[in-house]
Amino acid sequence: MQESDVMTATRHALMSRGYWPFHPTDGILCPKCHMRIVPPSKGRPDLSVLHPAGMSSVCEVKDVNHAKHANALYFSEITPEQREWLDAWDTAAGMDGPGAFLSVGLIMPFGSKTTLTDVWIIPWGIWKRIECEWNSYGQAGVGITPDLYKRKPDVPRTLYLDAYRQLNVYHIERHIEADGRSGWQMNDNHPLAYGHEVQQRFKQQEQV
Repeated sequence: MQESDVMTATRHALMSRGYWPFHPTDGILCPKCHMRIVPPSKGRPDLSVLHPAGMSSVCEVKDVNHAKHANALYFSEITPEQREWLDAWDTAAGMDGPGAFLSVGLIMPFGSKTTLTDVWIIPWGIWKRIECEWNSYGQAGVGITPDLYKRKPDVPRTLYLDAYRQLNVYHIERHIEADGRSGWQMNDNHPLAYGHEVQQRFKQQEQV
């Protein structure tokens, strides 16, 4: 499990609400020198999110691997260029648009492998507010789950619980379809859930 799995889950949840998310290319290969050419828009979010009957948005995707990150998303994981992009989109959207989002997936051990247990699609402004709270206590990142408190007792327990409470609003639910396949779906209270749910299968939609 890795960031691409978080992106798939994020796309699945967005598509269930009628969105058309797509991942802009990170670069192309020069046909002559065969070197990778990076687009000029460095820091561009991982997903451009379109809706035929609604407003557009952008979404940056990050994974929190339990083995590597101890259930925390460090501030350094989001580059200055990515922050600039998300800030600019939020400013341009103002009060009328959905703004920018950060999708965070928690990857936990599962036997000899790993599994994606939780996904949150969080408004960028909310995430920055949580970051400020953690930064004020001298932390290098945000704890995603309350159990991290056991390893860092120097940080007030209320800080973890408050972050978990805020993130829980934007939690994406895993569900099982009629044919037994698992998928991801956002609840009706999510700020991106104003679009009508669609019945078309995820794989068929992904080809659009």
